[in-house]
Amino acid sequence: NKFWKMALYNYIRFPSMHNGSILWASETLKCVVIRDKYPKARHHYLVLPLEDVASISDLSSSHIPLLRRMDQAARVFISSVVGSASSASSSTISSLIYGDSIDHEHGELSEDGGVNSAAPSPLESKGGNKVGRQVINAGIPGWRVGYHAIPSMKLLHLHVISTDFSSPGMKNRKHWQSFTTDEFFIDSSRLLASLRSNDAATDIFSGREGSDHPPKPARPSDAVPSLRKLLDPKLASSVLKRHPLRCFHCRSAFPTIPKVKQHAAGAGAGGKCVKKVKESMLLS
Repeated sequence: NKFWKMALYNYIRFPSMHNGSILWASETLKCVVIRDKYPKARHHYLVLPLEDVASISDLSSSHIPLLRRMDQAARVFISSVVGSASSASSSTISSLIYGDSIDHEHGELSEDGGVNSAAPSPLESKGGNKVGRQVINAGIPGWRVGYHAIPSMKLLHLHVISTDFSSPGMKNRKHWQSFTTDEFFIDSSRLLASLRSNDAATDIFSGREGSDHPPKPARPSDAVPSLRKLLDPKLASSVLKRHPLRCFHCRSAFPTIPKVKQHAAGAGAGGKCVKKVKESMLLS
């Protein structure tokens, strides 16, 4: 039964039936935010676009405005909703849900209320096109915001997850590698940078066997991988099966999931890794 793969569509096609599950929505950004049904960290959410894009493999440069809105929605949700939860009352939090709480000081919206495509996100402006978790965390401390190279469900969705990776749902190697590796978890800013590096809206996997279109030569900079390289399904699959389990913060390797989770929870590195997460999180 593959119907579960289409379950995310229910939130954008029948939103009135899921009011209790939709945590935040924006008419301006054309996105909604829900909790991941099987969270892999203390905080794990999904940003869903109202536009019907089935998968990351269907993206082209024409989708840059959509991806920028989703990235914006993730940051607004973190700062305005999750970031306020530790000190705000429930009434304050509810007033933020379904709101368009945009930080106008950073010029992220144009005067007509649309996303300003010329204004880079904090992730992009701080070098998010470079691979490295220190750069990623410089944009949104304590969080990862990105897409799976091989998504399990239909409808493009952006993961917003805290980097404690502490959850009963984090059960196996596949789960851990899906969120802690740069090969499988594609940071939002890296995807945007790769899309911009391509001159035309071409199929990410054009030129694959059976395709009617030859691949267009990619001319990315050294810091920006081509889309086909960034979303390499063979590499992503090998990461799940063969790459060592590593702490997301200190990169220490571990033989089993219980060992790496114990380390991440504070048993290893003198508790420095878990302390780092707590200090950097917007939510205490």
